[in-house]
Amino acid sequence: MSMRPEPTLKELQRYERAQRARIHNGQAGADRPARHPKRRVSFGIGQFAVGTVVWTIVFPLPAVIFIIDDRIEYDGGLSVIGIPLFLLVLFGPPLAVAILVGGLLLRRIRNQGIHIAVIAGTAAATAALILWLLPHDTAHQPGYWWTALTAGAAAACGRLAVCGFTRITDPPPSGVGAQNDAEDRARLG
Repeated sequence: MSMRPEPTLKELQRYERAQRARIHNGQAGADRPARHPKRRVSFGIGQFAVGTVVWTIVFPLPAVIFIIDDRIEYDGGLSVIGIPLFLLVLFGPPLAVAILVGGLLLRRIRNQGIHIAVIAGTAAATAALILWLLPHDTAHQPGYWWTALTAGAAAACGRLAVCGFTRITDPPPSGVGAQNDAEDRARLG
Protein backbone atom coordinates (compact mmCIF):
# COMPACT_ATOMS: atom_id res chain seq x y z
CA MET A 1 0.00 0.00 0.00
CA SER A 2 1.49 3.29 -1.02
CA MET A 3 0.95 6.36 1.05
CA ARG A 4 0.05 9.37 -1.04
CA PRO A 5 0.10 12.78 0.56
CA GLU A 6 -3.25 14.53 0.75
CA PRO A 7 -3.76 17.16 -1.97
CA THR A 8 -3.41 20.76 -0.90
CA LEU A 9 -6.18 23.30 -1.21
CA LYS A 10 -4.45 24.98 -4.17
CA GLU A 11 -4.22 21.67 -6.00
CA LEU A 12 -7.88 20.97 -5.38
CA GLN A 13 -8.82 24.44 -6.64
CA ARG A 14 -6.72 23.98 -9.78
CA TYR A 15 -8.33 20.61 -10.41
CA GLU A 16 -11.81 22.10 -9.93
CA ARG A 17 -11.05 24.93 -12.39
CA ALA A 18 -9.82 22.39 -14.94
CA GLN A 19 -12.97 20.31 -14.49
CA ARG A 20 -15.22 23.37 -14.92
CA ALA A 21 -13.33 24.44 -18.04
CA ARG A 22 -13.63 20.95 -19.48
CA ILE A 23 -17.38 20.85 -18.81
CA HIS A 24 -17.82 24.36 -20.24
CA ASN A 25 -15.93 23.38 -23.39
CA GLY A 26 -18.18 20.41 -24.02
CA GLN A 27 -15.73 17.76 -22.83
CA ALA A 28 -17.94 16.41 -20.07
CA GLY A 29 -17.84 12.83 -18.96
CA ALA A 30 -20.63 10.30 -19.38
CA ASP A 31 -22.08 11.22 -16.01
CA ARG A 32 -22.53 14.93 -16.84
CA PRO A 33 -24.07 16.59 -19.88
CA ALA A 34 -21.93 19.13 -21.69
CA ARG A 35 -22.88 22.79 -21.60
CA HIS A 36 -23.29 24.51 -24.91
CA PRO A 37 -20.28 26.84 -25.22
CA LYS A 38 -22.01 29.81 -26.88
CA ARG A 39 -21.78 33.40 -25.82
CA ARG A 40 -24.38 35.19 -23.73
CA VAL A 41 -25.42 38.82 -23.72
CA SER A 42 -27.02 39.84 -20.45
CA PHE A 43 -27.67 42.63 -18.04
CA GLY A 44 -29.43 42.78 -14.72
CA ILE A 45 -32.79 43.97 -13.50
CA GLY A 46 -31.32 47.40 -12.71
CA GLN A 47 -30.48 47.96 -16.35
CA PHE A 48 -33.96 46.78 -17.37
CA ALA A 49 -35.30 49.40 -14.93
CA VAL A 50 -33.10 52.09 -16.51
CA GLY A 51 -34.41 51.18 -19.96
CA THR A 52 -37.97 51.27 -18.61
CA VAL A 53 -37.45 54.73 -17.12
CA VAL A 54 -36.06 56.01 -20.44
CA TRP A 55 -39.06 54.49 -22.26
CA THR A 56 -41.43 56.05 -19.70
CA ILE A 57 -39.97 59.49 -20.36
CA VAL A 58 -39.63 59.25 -24.15
CA PHE A 59 -42.89 57.48 -25.07
CA PRO A 60 -45.49 60.03 -23.88
CA LEU A 61 -43.34 63.04 -24.86
CA PRO A 62 -44.84 63.45 -28.37
CA ALA A 63 -48.35 63.30 -26.88
CA VAL A 64 -47.49 66.03 -24.37
CA ILE A 65 -45.93 68.19 -27.10
CA PHE A 66 -48.98 67.69 -29.34
CA ILE A 67 -51.40 68.58 -26.52
CA ILE A 68 -49.49 71.72 -25.55
CA ASP A 69 -48.92 72.76 -29.17
CA ASP A 70 -52.60 72.34 -30.07
CA ARG A 71 -53.57 75.90 -29.12
CA ILE A 72 -57.17 75.59 -30.26
CA GLU A 73 -58.38 72.83 -27.95
CA TYR A 74 -55.86 72.89 -25.09
CA ASP A 75 -57.51 74.47 -22.06
CA GLY A 76 -54.64 74.11 -19.60
CA GLY A 77 -56.30 71.27 -17.71
CA LEU A 78 -54.87 68.01 -16.48
CA SER A 79 -54.83 66.45 -19.94
CA VAL A 80 -51.07 67.11 -20.07
CA ILE A 81 -50.69 64.65 -17.19
CA GLY A 82 -53.71 62.39 -17.79
CA ILE A 83 -53.12 61.39 -21.40
CA PRO A 84 -49.45 60.38 -20.90
CA LEU A 85 -50.42 58.41 -17.78
CA PHE A 86 -53.19 56.70 -19.74
CA LEU A 87 -50.71 55.81 -22.49
CA LEU A 88 -48.23 54.42 -19.95
CA VAL A 89 -50.85 52.32 -18.18
CA LEU A 90 -52.32 51.03 -21.44
CA PHE A 91 -49.05 50.22 -23.22
CA GLY A 92 -46.55 49.75 -20.38
CA PRO A 93 -47.25 46.22 -19.06
CA PRO A 94 -47.77 44.47 -22.43
CA LEU A 95 -44.73 46.17 -23.92
CA ALA A 96 -42.59 45.29 -20.90
CA VAL A 97 -43.50 41.62 -21.28
CA ALA A 98 -42.92 41.67 -25.06
CA ILE A 99 -39.57 43.44 -24.69
CA LEU A 100 -38.48 41.05 -21.94
CA VAL A 101 -39.35 38.01 -24.07
CA GLY A 102 -37.61 39.57 -27.09
CA GLY A 103 -34.55 40.29 -24.99
CA LEU A 104 -34.42 36.73 -23.69
CA LEU A 105 -34.57 35.39 -27.24
CA LEU A 106 -31.65 37.66 -28.21
CA ARG A 107 -29.25 36.48 -25.48
CA ARG A 108 -26.99 34.64 -27.93
CA ILE A 109 -26.64 37.57 -30.37
CA ARG A 110 -23.65 39.79 -29.70
CA ASN A 111 -24.42 42.75 -32.02
CA GLN A 112 -26.14 45.48 -30.01
CA GLY A 113 -27.54 47.12 -33.16
CA ILE A 114 -29.57 43.98 -33.83
CA HIS A 115 -30.84 44.10 -30.25
CA ILE A 116 -31.97 47.71 -30.66
CA ALA A 117 -33.71 47.04 -33.99
CA VAL A 118 -35.49 43.90 -32.76
CA ILE A 119 -36.63 45.54 -29.51
CA ALA A 120 -37.94 48.56 -31.47
CA GLY A 121 -39.79 46.30 -33.90
CA THR A 122 -41.21 44.18 -31.09
CA ALA A 123 -42.47 47.25 -29.22
CA ALA A 124 -43.97 48.81 -32.36
CA ALA A 125 -45.70 45.56 -33.34
CA THR A 126 -47.06 45.03 -29.82
CA ALA A 127 -48.34 48.61 -29.65
CA ALA A 128 -49.95 48.23 -33.08
CA LEU A 129 -51.62 45.01 -31.90
CA ILE A 130 -52.95 46.76 -28.80
CA LEU A 131 -54.29 49.64 -30.90
CA TRP A 132 -55.82 47.22 -33.41
CA LEU A 133 -57.71 45.50 -30.58
CA LEU A 134 -59.14 48.79 -29.32
CA PRO A 135 -62.36 50.11 -30.85
CA HIS A 136 -61.56 53.04 -33.12
CA ASP A 137 -62.83 55.01 -36.04
CA THR A 138 -60.90 55.60 -39.23
CA ALA A 139 -60.44 59.31 -38.52
CA HIS A 140 -57.97 58.61 -35.70
CA GLN A 141 -56.12 55.77 -37.43
CA PRO A 142 -53.03 57.83 -38.50
CA GLY A 143 -52.56 58.90 -34.88
CA TYR A 144 -52.68 55.27 -33.81
CA TRP A 145 -49.90 54.31 -36.19
CA TRP A 146 -47.79 57.22 -34.98
CA THR A 147 -48.38 56.02 -31.43
CA ALA A 148 -47.13 52.54 -32.35
CA LEU A 149 -44.04 53.98 -34.05
CA THR A 150 -43.40 56.23 -31.05
CA ALA A 151 -43.57 53.17 -28.77
CA GLY A 152 -40.98 51.44 -30.96
CA ALA A 153 -38.71 54.50 -31.04
CA ALA A 154 -38.98 54.90 -27.26
CA ALA A 155 -38.11 51.22 -26.75
CA ALA A 156 -35.11 51.65 -29.04
CA CYS A 157 -33.99 54.65 -26.95
CA GLY A 158 -34.40 52.60 -23.77
CA ARG A 159 -32.34 49.72 -25.20
CA LEU A 160 -29.73 52.15 -26.51
CA ALA A 161 -29.44 53.64 -23.01
CA VAL A 162 -28.36 50.29 -21.54
CA CYS A 163 -25.96 49.19 -24.31
CA GLY A 164 -23.02 50.24 -22.16
CA PHE A 165 -24.21 48.06 -19.28
CA THR A 166 -24.42 44.79 -21.19
CA ARG A 167 -22.17 41.89 -20.24
CA ILE A 168 -21.01 39.75 -23.13
CA THR A 169 -19.73 36.40 -21.96
CA ASP A 170 -17.70 34.57 -24.58
CA PRO A 171 -16.80 30.91 -24.19
CA PRO A 172 -13.20 30.26 -23.14
CA PRO A 173 -10.78 28.87 -25.71
CA SER A 174 -11.13 25.14 -26.21
CA GLY A 175 -7.78 24.22 -24.62
CA VAL A 176 -8.21 25.88 -21.21
CA GLY A 177 -7.34 23.43 -18.46
CA ALA A 178 -6.72 20.52 -20.82
CA GLN A 179 -2.91 20.67 -20.68
CA ASN A 180 -2.75 19.97 -16.95
CA ASP A 181 -5.56 17.44 -16.93
CA ALA A 182 -3.39 14.30 -17.08
CA GLU A 183 -1.15 15.62 -14.30
CA ASP A 184 -4.16 16.47 -12.13
CA ARG A 185 -5.74 13.06 -12.59
CA ALA A 186 -2.48 11.29 -11.77
CA ARG A 187 -1.85 13.40 -8.69
CA LEU A 188 -5.39 13.42 -7.25
CA GLY A 189 -6.22 9.84 -8.17
